[in-house]
Amino acid sequence: MSERNAGDWSDEEMAEFAAKDFEPWDPKDCPLPTNEQWVEGVRTHLFYLRLAFAALCKTKPELIVMVRNMERDGVFRPMLDAIGGTDKAMEGYHQLASAAWARLMNAAMNLTDADVQKEGS
Repeated sequence: MSERNAGDWSDEEMAEFAAKDFEPWDPKDCPLPTNEQWVEGVRTHLFYLRLAFAALCKTKPELIVMVRNMERDGVFRPMLDAIGGTDKAMEGYHQLASAAWARLMNAAMNLTDADVQKEGS
């Protein structure tokens, strides 16, 4: 459901989503990485994300020439494998953000107007 805005949901979908329960992750099973670990984990993929972006900005004939030249130099298949690895890693980041979005939205849907009233209002 995170692919669309909550405003697009029917009342039934919202009630069903708000009723869902979940178990918190245990940080002992998967400790929270430090900022340095997050940065280092992403840094290894930045080069391949730039290559992927560059590939998306080329026409099909330009890509054919690029791939032919890379294949001749023996670098195409390793580069393609690396972009595949980056795709897999970014999928993990997407799953993390998507799961957090869903839980936060679930919690928000369980608030009442009284819950969000500022003190003294």
